[in-house]
Amino acid sequence: MGDELSYLQNEIDGIAQTIKTKFPQTTPRYGLVLYKDQADAYLTRWFDFKGLDEFRSNLAAQTVGGGGDYPEAVAAGLEQVMKLSWRTGAVSRMTFWVADAPHHIGDEASVKASIDAAAAKDVHIYPVAASGADDRTEFTMRTAAQITGGRYIFLTDDSGIGNAHAEPHIPCYHVTKFDGALVRMVESEMSGSHVAPTAEEIIRTVGAPKDGRCTTKDRGDVSIY
Repeated sequence: MGDELSYLQNEIDGIAQTIKTKFPQTTPRYGLVLYKDQADAYLTRWFDFKGLDEFRSNLAAQTVGGGGDYPEAVAAGLEQVMKLSWRTGAVSRMTFWVADAPHHIGDEASVKASIDAAAAKDVHIYPVAASGADDRTEFTMRTAAQITGGRYIFLTDDSGIGNAHAEPHIPCYHVTKFDGALVRMVESEMSGSHVAPTAEEIIRTVGAPKDGRCTTKDRGDVSIY
């Protein structure tokens, strides 16, 4: 996760400024939850919602390390996300879950409870599958997005971030830059409808979409992702 963390540390100002320019009337708050695993330096580390300056400082202070096995403390991380001081009322509530490893076998009930808690609070989860993500990670992330009303995001080898990335089990999608994808997800939240990438943003397309749909051999017509 070192490359992904470095990317976000370097790009957070540009992402935040673009969002502020598009929605000048908003007062965004930023929270941060990090998780590792048992026997690491910490299980979870969290910073409640603050302004951009404090969030930037907290993010810049983080490093990667530890591990030893593949699964991580996903259950503890998602549980802590739901303990943050989320705003109530008519506001957009969303979280980007960036990860490259699945939860531990046996933690399914805890992970599902946090996803259900997010749905109950109208917190939309936008998972981001980084390099190293396996089928179980993708399944859990796509489930979280579907249940909470978020959207599954995945890095590809075009991103230039991290090691090689597995192809997702999605037959029809556009590939764009990561920072642009994050901004579009926020735009979608604020506008209430999906914001598609412009032609200039698209690096490549998987499938052969026509009028926003691809025809597949085994799934029939599917919408472009």
